[in-house]
Amino acid sequence: MTLHALQSRLARRGIQVAIGTLSNRQTGHNRPERPESLRAVAALEELFTLAPGALTTLLGPRRPRGRLPAGGLEHLRFDAVPGGPALAKIISEICPEIPNDVKVLHTEEEVVLAPGRVLREIRTRFLAQAGMDGVDRCFAVNLADRAHDLDTVQVKAIQNCRPGRVRGDYSRWLVATELLLDQVFNTGETFLVEYTAVIDQPIDEDEYFRAFGRSVGLYVLRVQFTPSELPVRCYQFQTTHAGQPRTEQEVHLSNARFVLTATQNPKRGVAGIRREWE
Repeated sequence: MTLHALQSRLARRGIQVAIGTLSNRQTGHNRPERPESLRAVAALEELFTLAPGALTTLLGPRRPRGRLPAGGLEHLRFDAVPGGPALAKIISEICPEIPNDVKVLHTEEEVVLAPGRVLREIRTRFLAQAGMDGVDRCFAVNLADRAHDLDTVQVKAIQNCRPGRVRGDYSRWLVATELLLDQVFNTGETFLVEYTAVIDQPIDEDEYFRAFGRSVGLYVLRVQFTPSELPVRCYQFQTTHAGQPRTEQEVHLSNARFVLTATQNPKRGVAGIRREWE
């Protein structure tokens, strides 16, 4: 029986399981543990005319969840960021079982602007620590400018990962990419991931921000301008909710024509840089 046929038969029983999830469980890449996942395993026992419990007993006890020295992790939430429900939905499509037990220790981003106020690319590097065994993936989501062609936005791996599933939400200008790690990490292990989102399109918006589903250790943002098109002012901003008033602080261009900001332990919400042109 193919995985698509298996998915269809489960759907007839009111159980929705993504093909990617079935494939990962078939290969042992991950295992069902949640109540709805165990319900699907019980349905498989019926499909294959096995005795009740024949498959579920093979799973063994639930895997222990590791604890990090910082005292555990916040649950990943998107209610404080722009388009939260749409964001959560598109992430669930590329990562049906979101790896909540991962603590981001440090994030660096570089936004590169080309002549004509073209957003060339956004380079991202982050250091994280696994809070459970079996961490093998993460995700990247880009909120594009409304004038952008989402079909041309590409996420390219640079270090320790490779692109997996990609989904686009054209009504919300979201592009989500699954990042498959080069190896599996267990509790307490740290790993570095680097990738770039190639946009290469003009932008209408005068700001760039990163949205946080939970607090992180340190966030560093650098915006690189082209010498022929420099802003007259730049402002660093941060807010706990995208719809709330935010505080701004002016930041100055360096001699190398970039602005650099660092935010220590930003909470859920957004942090970024706004620019004013002549």
